[in-house]
Amino acid sequence: MRVRCVVVALLIGRGTFAAAQQAEERTDARGTGAQQAEVEEARRRYAQGVAFFRADRYEEAIAEFTEAYRLWQNPTILYSLAQSNEALLRVSRAIEHYRRYLETAPADDPRREEVESTIAGLDRLLATVTIATNVRATVHLDGEEAGEAPGTIRVPTGRHEIELRADGYEPARQTVTVAGRSIRSLTFALRRRTPTRVIVREPRGLSPTWFWIGSGFTAAAAVAGGVLGALTLSAASDYDGNRFRTKAERDRGERLALLTDVTLGSALLFAATTFVIFVNTDWSGAAQRRSSTALAAPGGMTLAWSM
Repeated sequence: MRVRCVVVALLIGRGTFAAAQQAEERTDARGTGAQQAEVEEARRRYAQGVAFFRADRYEEAIAEFTEAYRLWQNPTILYSLAQSNEALLRVSRAIEHYRRYLETAPADDPRREEVESTIAGLDRLLATVTIATNVRATVHLDGEEAGEAPGTIRVPTGRHEIELRADGYEPARQTVTVAGRSIRSLTFALRRRTPTRVIVREPRGLSPTWFWIGSGFTAAAAVAGGVLGALTLSAASDYDGNRFRTKAERDRGERLALLTDVTLGSALLFAATTFVIFVNTDWSGAAQRRSSTALAAPGGMTLAWSM
């Protein structure tokens, strides 16, 4: 594609476009145009856009031209936007801006014939793609919204990704390579999105079973401690009443005493744990199976909780 050099006209002082001068004169005459401060800012934005265009920084140029046009709806800015998009081979956008330029430029604009010829040349670079689908969907061409389906879109020459998106359905994509003025047909079958269930359960108390288990361990440890305590006392009594006491008997008594202490300590620990379990036990029987309520959430997700 032949990329024409942008006409260097900064809309300031000498060397401005004739069309820009005429538009400014009409604005001043009507007294209903943009405020002077906005017009001056638009001129600065336009000048910066021209500098970016000269440096082949077309994305930055488009950003500046777009802001300039927001501040001042001057046809010349549309012309520059069209040229910047043409330089990036964004054919559809370039045609759109050229056509808007023709709609807003004066009838005697000297570039009118040139622009019409450019539009005709760019149009020959577009293919027609007809899209059939099972549901109403939005068409995205290379990531940007390009229309709706079922329907027809214009696609520039080359390789492109066409994606269809619809609420409640999984996106569908196809890659297509088209030549200018060709006609293609694509068929999409979107599938419903499968809901994702997220189960949110209320906190529940412990089952009473754990309390009875803890109570059993506590009782067993207490009984064992009691028996060992009795044996310890008996051994101590025998030791004290025996005139011929031996070291082995003393060691046996000390071992029984130590074992008694450990067993009774364990009983106390089991008792404390069992008390904690008792406090956190669900004695109402609500730990049994409860009814579930589900709510459809955006994005196909389902929330459920127990009642």
